[in-house]
Amino acid sequence: MTATSDFAFFPTQAKFFHSNAANVALFSGAGFGKSEVLCAKVARNVTMQDGWWEGLGADARYKPLIFIVGAPNHKYLHNRTMPGVRQWLDRLERMSGRRIRAYSGRAKDGFYGGGMPYQDCLNGVRITFESLHNESSAVATDAASVFVDEGTMLSRASIWNRLSQRVRDTRARLLQKAVVGTPEVDHFLFDFFFEAEGIPRASDEDGYNCEVFTASSYENPYLPDSWFSDVATTASSEFIKMQVEGEWVKGAGGQRFAKVFDTAVHCIPMNISPTNKFAKFFFGVDPGFATGSWLMFWHAAKSDEWWLVDEIVVRGMTTEEAALEAKRRGYGRHNISRLCIDVDARKQNRQTKKTDMDIIRDVLGVRPVPSAGANAPITRNLRLREDYISSLLERGRLLINERLVPRSRTSLGVVNALRNYSLRKVPDEEGLLEDKPTPETMRKWKHPIDAIFYLLQRADRKTVDRMMIRYDNVPRSRAKRMGY
Repeated sequence: MTATSDFAFFPTQAKFFHSNAANVALFSGAGFGKSEVLCAKVARNVTMQDGWWEGLGADARYKPLIFIVGAPNHKYLHNRTMPGVRQWLDRLERMSGRRIRAYSGRAKDGFYGGGMPYQDCLNGVRITFESLHNESSAVATDAASVFVDEGTMLSRASIWNRLSQRVRDTRARLLQKAVVGTPEVDHFLFDFFFEAEGIPRASDEDGYNCEVFTASSYENPYLPDSWFSDVATTASSEFIKMQVEGEWVKGAGGQRFAKVFDTAVHCIPMNISPTNKFAKFFFGVDPGFATGSWLMFWHAAKSDEWWLVDEIVVRGMTTEEAALEAKRRGYGRHNISRLCIDVDARKQNRQTKKTDMDIIRDVLGVRPVPSAGANAPITRNLRLREDYISSLLERGRLLINERLVPRSRTSLGVVNALRNYSLRKVPDEEGLLEDKPTPETMRKWKHPIDAIFYLLQRADRKTVDRMMIRYDNVPRSRAKRMGY
């Protein structure tokens, strides 16, 4: 949140900030200011506990009142959440004219760093900062409040459940669990804060006290127009609904690219031959023996389109046989601009003592570039890959040679991969359903999707990096160079 006045929250922020519900959540698009208002709420709730020590058995000298402030990982906690809370405590002191932080610690501001950082306050409240990467990180102590930043990045429901059970210190004047996050497909927090129909839970007669606030990034008047234009030109419609409009999009299941891929639109006549001495080609390679995929692209620079002009479907072929087939078709060091391959291609074959990268270099005379972006767990990174390709198809930036359209829908190849790549509902470790590729997709249709991403995550790096920033996966150094 950026504002001329320290407390100039915009409407949904203000509702979350002032809520005293036992369970309160704010889910919104990226760039809304969720982390900022959560940190402000921590500082506000500290002052609301004044006089808590007057309760039965309460003595701040021996047992402080605990606030737990957590984030999904160590870097996020230390680089964003923890500095935000400390800044808001200092800001509140200056605005109110009263001292809030204790006079202890190295800087006499009540803060203790190190492996288990915490902040002591004059009224006997202790704010502990926890990295919530697994269940054991959810501290085993009685607490007055729990505040979770980017809660939808928590990997397991058991982390949240264990934290929730900590909020039970009856000495507190207010017991509260507060969380902020950006909607994620089928995340367990949806089931905690929403009804099955997507209606936010509310207080009920059984004593469940809950307030849920949702908002879009458009509500933040301080986000620059360039931010929205970047999202509009790089993200898929599903991503925009979640990361900008703040909607909870339930997993669609079924064929992943059915809504955006149409052979009548994306498959066009192409006459770009490797014998053309002026043409340069880009290769995306997912090697294999049982199945695999070699894709040959040409880049239309003026329209920034990627034309898939040729493919080699690997089925019972060694890497050398596939490379020789590419050479037979006329591809080689004279016309291959870049060849990107699965990072696992660096592994040495026990029999030949060569890697797939060595074999391709020896046959085609081109040094492959290992690409790790698509070799990722079936989690957030896989959805990034799927959203990126979906975005290319939506914007007409990925076109396919109509010659590659097969007669049968069961034939291996990139066209049928886009037709048949499917998701299914699978219970996770907590028993909640999430979308994962079907076994048939993993066996038959995933390879061309990987091959596309192996190449374009490097060749179309600016677009991919922008999407990775939205997913909080881009390295900080690259984000800084891009001006984020």
